[in-house]
Amino acid sequence: MALIMYHHPLSAYCWKVAIALAEKATPYGARMVNLGDLAERAAYAAL
Repeated sequence: MALIMYHHPLSAYCWKVAIALAEKATPYGARMVNLGDLAERAAYAAL
């Protein structure tokens, strides 16, 4: 199963995780989350 990181480009916490994954050469997929969009917020909350 592939690792998926849900992120927002302005989140410093997400960048810290991305840096750690890159240093460990861990493969992952990235999906941006826009919490300002109600449909995306509901889909993210359903996870």
